[in-house]
Amino acid sequence: MDNAAVSTVPVDNAGTAAGIFNTMRITGESVAVSAAAAVLTTLTAARLRGTGIPSHTATHLAGQAIHGQVTGAHHAAVAGGFTDALHTLGLVLAALSTAGATLTYLALAPRGEHHTRE
Repeated sequence: MDNAAVSTVPVDNAGTAAGIFNTMRITGESVAVSAAAAVLTTLTAARLRGTGIPSHTATHLAGQAIHGQVTGAHHAAVAGGFTDALHTLGLVLAALSTAGATLTYLALAPRGEHHTRE
């Protein structure tokens, strides 16, 4: 990807292109990981509330689960809720990846040439 980003600009701008590409890549990865963690926390808390755990406690326990710091009486419920949430998130990310791959293929697929008769 670095090569593709750098090869599309004049040689004098190669360093700038590489810097912008890497900055955008790292920013995108950071935002994606943060969003996935937020969704995972929200899904885990929702699963815990479904087991009868009060909302405030469920949110706190979900945050602990994301950080791998689950202890106490609710350990089994948190483990189950986190696992369910992780499975759901995995399916959502797989669907998004499939959609992204499909759109990328469609955008980059060679187009047939149109011939007209004269």
